[in-house]
Amino acid sequence: MKIKKYSIYHVKIPFNIGYEHNTASRYKSDSIILEINDDRGNVCYGECAPRNYVTGESSSQIVDDIHCYIESYSKVVDNDIESIRTAGKLIPNFKTALRSIFEIAYLNLLAARSKKNIIGFLHGKADFKIEFSAALTGGSREQFLNFAQLFYSYGMNKIKIKLTDSQSENNWRLKYLNTLYQNDIEIRVDGNEIWDVNKAMAQIPELIKNGVTKFEQLLFKDDFVGQKKLYDEFNGDANFILDESITSEESLDKWLLAESFHCANLKISKNAGILTCLDMANSLKNAGLDFQLGAHVGETSILTLAGISFLSASPKWNSAEGAFGDNLLEIDPFYPSIKFGQYGHLDVGTIVKQLCVDKIELNKWKVF
Repeated sequence: MKIKKYSIYHVKIPFNIGYEHNTASRYKSDSIILEINDDRGNVCYGECAPRNYVTGESSSQIVDDIHCYIESYSKVVDNDIESIRTAGKLIPNFKTALRSIFEIAYLNLLAARSKKNIIGFLHGKADFKIEFSAALTGGSREQFLNFAQLFYSYGMNKIKIKLTDSQSENNWRLKYLNTLYQNDIEIRVDGNEIWDVNKAMAQIPELIKNGVTKFEQLLFKDDFVGQKKLYDEFNGDANFILDESITSEESLDKWLLAESFHCANLKISKNAGILTCLDMANSLKNAGLDFQLGAHVGETSILTLAGISFLSASPKWNSAEGAFGDNLLEIDPFYPSIKFGQYGHLDVGTIVKQLCVDKIELNKWKVF
């Protein structure tokens, strides 16, 4: 594949509302955008959202690694999906965000060459709707209420709450939501590694009393012993979802052997791209387990489209997160911005063949 030139943008776009959880506080996005230009005049984009506390990758490392790998990667990519799988093997498995940004950019390029969008190129279904669930901040009560009112105005009643380290505050937020929705609500909680096993054992019963049945990443990501203890104690009353614990196919294999969870939260950037997510989804389904589409807060429509493309070609999923678009971002430099509508619904059939880019806005929020 001949690439005439490429450009890298590290963008930090302000949020309309700040967002916090146990391991991070964000008031602007933090993504790397890769622009590639081929010899036919096509200009396509990839995106990743590196999180050092999840995969060990930083934004500066992603930029350095793009310069290091792009020439060899481009030489391997031909005009088919398998060549992208082969090219991905040039990059170490633990560099999952790096693998994802390359894959998304080159899949978009092959799709453009075929006069399709990425969904069509992957032979995914395009005649379906996705119901995205809400994700409420674990930050201040003011932030929480702002998000709660936003999602309530959209009629979204599938809610994920980021836990705080205060049991009384968590209980207050759960009771507030149950009252707001008159108990017509499905709630799951996300800890982002907030507790050790003893604290989790003490707090889960109270959360179950407040209507919570799904618990995401309560413990440190490598706590196999603690997670097994939670699973054995509460299996039947609680479903456990792993997020930070599962970044690569190798980590998934280890957790499958542990038999201590019900569902995995797969994110395109965290899990090395669409193709690896498809492989992992099939492994989970073959093991009788579920998966959900996750998202890194602050994604532009490039990563959102990649996640939707994954769902379009995947087996049945449990739930979907993301598609905030300019509901959260002050501006989405890619348009039309892909975002959920009323009730969290998004009609995949309305997505255009190729997203357009506002280069002025992209450069405006570029930090290097």
